[in-house]
Amino acid sequence: MVIPCYNSAKTLEACLRALHAQSYPPLEIVVADDRSTDDSREIAARHGCVVVPAEVNTGPSGARNRGVAASSGDVLFFLDSDVALEPDAIASAVRLLESEPDLGCVHGMYTTEPLNEDGFIARYRLLHSRHWHERHAGRVRTAFFALAAMPRRVFDEVGPFDENLRESEDVEYSDRLHPRFGILLTDSVQGGHDDETALLPLLRTQFKRAQLLVPVALVERGAGRGGVRANRFSGVAAAGLAVAALPFSLVWTEALIVAAAMVGVFAVIEPSLSRYVLRERGPGFLVGFTAVHFLLHLAIVAGASVGALRFLVDKDFGPSRLARPRWLGRAVTVVVTAVVLVFVLWALRSLEWSALADTLGDPAAPPMLGAAVAANTGGLVLAMLGWRSVLVDSGPRVGVRDSARIFFVGMVTKLVPGRVWAVLTHVRYGKAAGITPARMVAVYLLNIPIGLLTAAVVGLLAVPADTAWAVAVPAAVAVAVFVWPDSVNRLSALTLRLARRERPDRFASPRAVRASIGFSLVSWLVSGLHLWALAVLFGADPGPALPVCVGGFALAMLVGSLVVVVPDGIGAREVVLALPLATILPWPSVAAVLVLSRIAVLVSELLAAGVSLLAAGRAAAPADGDRTVLADR
Repeated sequence: MVIPCYNSAKTLEACLRALHAQSYPPLEIVVADDRSTDDSREIAARHGCVVVPAEVNTGPSGARNRGVAASSGDVLFFLDSDVALEPDAIASAVRLLESEPDLGCVHGMYTTEPLNEDGFIARYRLLHSRHWHERHAGRVRTAFFALAAMPRRVFDEVGPFDENLRESEDVEYSDRLHPRFGILLTDSVQGGHDDETALLPLLRTQFKRAQLLVPVALVERGAGRGGVRANRFSGVAAAGLAVAALPFSLVWTEALIVAAAMVGVFAVIEPSLSRYVLRERGPGFLVGFTAVHFLLHLAIVAGASVGALRFLVDKDFGPSRLARPRWLGRAVTVVVTAVVLVFVLWALRSLEWSALADTLGDPAAPPMLGAAVAANTGGLVLAMLGWRSVLVDSGPRVGVRDSARIFFVGMVTKLVPGRVWAVLTHVRYGKAAGITPARMVAVYLLNIPIGLLTAAVVGLLAVPADTAWAVAVPAAVAVAVFVWPDSVNRLSALTLRLARRERPDRFASPRAVRASIGFSLVSWLVSGLHLWALAVLFGADPGPALPVCVGGFALAMLVGSLVVVVPDGIGAREVVLALPLATILPWPSVAAVLVLSRIAVLVSELLAAGVSLLAAGRAAAPADGDRTVLADR
C-alpha cells in the first residue's frame, strides 16, 4: 500500500483502520508524508506503517514515487489518505490482475456515502463521481490513482509519476500506461471518500485542476479516444458561452436571452446524470445539484483559460515531457495582431483626413493636445503613488525615485505581449533597489485587482443605466475591498501559493490598501480627462462628454489589460472605447480621437519612464574621483 499524505490527520485513522480490516490484508503499508504539519506521521507510526518523510513538499506525484521506492511488494496499491476501502477491495483488485495478465492497472470507485462529514456539497461530489465512474466502467484508457492497483513490473516499465505536475498527474501517467497495458475501471474496488464540504473550497480546487487541461490535452493528442472525462466538453462550452454572452448585453440587450438559453442548454445537456440524481436524491436535490454543477463548470472555464495563458508564457508549466510547440504562442500573437491591424486600418480609413487636418490646424489644438498628455501623465503619477503606498508598507522604505523607476519602466513593458515581462522588470529593478523578489511579486499581484476594480467603479460613469448591473458587480466588490482591505492580501497569498512562489515577509496593512484604492480611483478620473480634452477638440459638448470620456477610458483600460496576448491591449481597448464615444461624436471623429488617444497615452508613458530613469540615474551618479560604471544604465 502506497499512501501519499499531507495534513491528513482528519481521515488517516479511518483509512488505516480499513486496511487492517481487509479480507486480503496488505503485507506492507507505506505512508509517504509530504511535510505534514499535523499529527499524520504519528498516526501512521501508531498503525505500524513505514513512514517516508520528505525534505520539501512535492505534491502527490513525488510522494507516490517516494512511497514506491520505499516498498518491496510485487503489487502496488495506490490509495489516497482520505479514502477508506471496503473490506474486499484489495482482494478484488489482486484477483482481477491475476485473471487478466494484460492488465497494467485496476482502479475503483467511491461509494455514495461520505467518509466523515455529510452535507450538500459532499453529496453532490460523490453522486457526480459515482455517475461518471459507472458510466465508464470497463476497459478505459485513463486510470485514477486515488484507489488503484498495478504490478510493480508495470510501474518499473512505465516509469515514475511526473513530479512537475501537482494536478492531473494521473491523466498524464495514463497516457504512458495505456499504449502498453490494459486499464480496468471496476465497481468491485470501492472506498468511502472524504470530499469537499463547502462550495468555495470546491470551486478553488476545480479552478486549480482545470489549469492543466490544455497542456495535458496536448500531451494526449493523437493517442486515440476512450479517455475518462468527469465533465463533458459540451457542458463546459455551454457554461462558458453563457458567461461570455453577458458583456455583450451592455450594447445588445438580446445577449441576455442568449446567456439564459445557454444556461437552459447546460441544465439538460446530460440527461443521464439528471436521471441518476433524481433517482438517488429526488427533485429538490436535483435543482441544487444543477446549480452547483454550473458553478463548477464556470470554475473549469476560468481555470482552463488561465492555464492556457500560463502555458503560453511559462515554459515550465505543464507535463515535463511535453514537447512545447514553439509556434503556438507565436501563432496566437500573429492571429490576434492581424485582427488588431484590420481594426487599425478600418479606423484609418474612417478618418476624414481633411477635417482632421483642419481640426489640428486650429489654434486651440496644441494646448488641448498638451493638456491631454499632461492629464494622462498626472493619472500615471497618481497610479504610481497608489502602487508605492503598498510597496513601502510591505517592507523597508523605498525612495520615490526608485519606486518611480520600477513602476514606470515596468509599465512600458506592456508593449510586449504577456504579463510576465512586467513582473520580470519589477523584480529586476526592485532587486537593484534592495527589494526581495517575493515582496516585489506580492505587491504586483496585490495591485492588479485594485486597478481592475477601481476601473470598474469609474467605468460606471459611462455605462447606460439599464446595463449598469454588469459593471456594478465588480464595483460592489471594490467597495467591499475598501471595507475589508485584507481580502486582497488573501487573494495575493493564494495566488502565490498556487504558483508555488515564495511569500513576502509581510503584506500591506489595511491602511495602505485603502490608500492605494484611493489613489487608483483618482488616477482613473484624472487620466480620463485626456480623452475628454480630445473629444471636446473634435466638437463634443463638454458637459455630457465628461462622464462618458472618463468612465469609458477606465472601462477600455480594464478590458485592454485583460487581453494579454497583444501589446498593450491594442484593438480591444479601442473597440470598447468606441462605443461610448459614438454617443457624443460622429464615427469619423471617433476614429480620430481613438488614434490621438493612443498617441497621447504612449507619449505620456514613455515620458514618465524616461524621466524616472533619468532621475534615478542622477541620484545614483558617483561623486567626482570615485566614478564607476553602472552596468544597468
